[in-house]
Amino acid sequence: MTADECLAALRKSWYPDREWAFLPQVANATGGRYGRTADAIALNCWPSRGMELHGFEVKCYRGDWKRELEAPEKAEAIAQYCDRWFLVVPDEKIVKPEELPPTWGLFVVGEDGKPAQVKPAGKLEPKPFSRGFVAAVLRAAQKEEGIPRSEHQRLM
Repeated sequence: MTADECLAALRKSWYPDREWAFLPQVANATGGRYGRTADAIALNCWPSRGMELHGFEVKCYRGDWKRELEAPEKAEAIAQYCDRWFLVVPDEKIVKPEELPPTWGLFVVGEDGKPAQVKPAGKLEPKPFSRGFVAAVLRAAQKEEGIPRSEHQRLM
């Protein structure tokens, strides 16, 4: 299962459009301040549900996950703005339970294509959004609306 398939399953099952704004490939900033990208973010749009921002890192192979563990600061570039942060994997063997950072949640997308929340994410204390992050979120929304990839890359 690919990262895109994992995110599509997660979006369909846990983050429906009527309640959540779900955007794949969101950077921490634009231009010269761009440094890291989350595989996806989801913002709850209903005030009655807290309007939380969730961030996602997808790892499809054990080696990829091990590289993430060697540089934990990579996730912080976007996790700092999130209320919750999740690892998403297609196979629970990719991550050992003791390797998961204490505040990270875990979704496993089974062979049936249905994601199960194996571990809930702890509540984080998010920083206020920077203008650079807001610009990156809006850029990701443009991509979702069909702005050509070449134009998007030129603007980065």
